[in-house]
Amino acid sequence: MSLLIAGLAYTGYRLRMRQLLQLERVRTRIATDLHDDLGGSLTRMIILSEVVRRQAGASREDTVKRMGQIADTARSLVDALSDAVWAIDARSDTLGALVVRLRAYASDLFDARRTACIFDAPPDLNDVRLGPEARRHLFLIVKEALTNVARHAEASRVEVRLARSGRQLTVDVIDNGGGDGSASERDRDRDDTTTATPSSPTRGGRGRANMQARAALLGGRVEISANAGGTRVHVDVMLR
Repeated sequence: MSLLIAGLAYTGYRLRMRQLLQLERVRTRIATDLHDDLGGSLTRMIILSEVVRRQAGASREDTVKRMGQIADTARSLVDALSDAVWAIDARSDTLGALVVRLRAYASDLFDARRTACIFDAPPDLNDVRLGPEARRHLFLIVKEALTNVARHAEASRVEVRLARSGRQLTVDVIDNGGGDGSASERDRDRDDTTTATPSSPTRGGRGRANMQARAALLGGRVEISANAGGTRVHVDVMLR
């Protein structure tokens, strides 16, 4: 009985320590993201505001341009904060919540461009649990793919297809845009908050490389193919 009690106590201790370590990793990552995204954006806003103050009497056109940059930075800041809050919300730890979030993002992205965005997903999404890390990486991978379609593809239609077989999850983002030209554009280095690498969040990284890095952390891969009919981004990961 003594050995049994000791064994149970030790097992409980190990489980508790594992939970604490996982929570600590999540908190550390969130702190890093908030520091890099919000801190960097706020610093840029401060610098641009100071430039506007100094140039206010010199050139109205230049002032308007700077003010526009401040507005764009503020919008990016709000988006980064929204993503961070969603990533840590325990109520969103399902594949269904991920799809809802992606639908909302796609709606904001494509409605004004009059691009049809169609989601095809299995009905049991809310039964599939996702940890915060997997949910965040999947969201940023698909978000990057959708952003590239909006910026470079000039597509009239984009489809997001999700399929699950056991622990394997596949996501396809398919557009009818610029094909090879669109794909080459998407490999350019860009100043984009969604292209930060998972290990060291920095700006200006290549979208494809970072999508691959995020998928690798989930035990999967990203394949991008293009032809005259458009571009397909295929994401294949393992759910834990």
